[in-house]
Amino acid sequence: MSDLSLLKESTVKWEERLAGYSLPKWEDIPDFGLYIEQVIVLMKQYFDIFPEEMIEDQIITASAINNYVRTKVMPKPEKKKYYRVHLAYIIMICTLKQSVSISLFRKILPLGVDVETVKQMYEAYSARFSETTTYFRRQIEDITGNLLKSNEDNDIETIRNEAIVSAAIMSGLAKVFAEQLASFENKEEEK
Repeated sequence: MSDLSLLKESTVKWEERLAGYSLPKWEDIPDFGLYIEQVIVLMKQYFDIFPEEMIEDQIITASAINNYVRTKVMPKPEKKKYYRVHLAYIIMICTLKQSVSISLFRKILPLGVDVETVKQMYEAYSARFSETTTYFRRQIEDITGNLLKSNEDNDIETIRNEAIVSAAIMSGLAKVFAEQLASFENKEEEK
């Protein structure tokens, strides 16, 4: 199989995985106490859309979870156990942390709210995640269109690099937009 065929196959498989991916429903998140090692195993299952090395190294680690608690981005565990509320925060944090600074989490994911409010927040977040994933898939299809149409191996680097650059630009612009929205709120609070 040629490099181009492998890249096409990999791209199509990723798009298919993305199409079939959704965050767990609130009622499907365990509400019995889990120790941190169990939380990590569960989160790796929830985030199977991400490449395994990214999950292992960046998405979810015990030190990351401890840091979220220490920096007051999520509630403290209860007697070293994590419940549905904690897991919902971890899911939202892990899916946002690729593009939002930890300081913004406090605005997006407030602490000190009751379970029903966390449930509503999580369900709204999950719905937004699904909508945005659908939109993102359309953008990926546009970006990878030339790649999938190409029949020449010698174009593979150029097409792949164009797709990488487009994806990186989208990511950068989205991050700047999120930061701009957050700073606007800060300016309103300062008045």
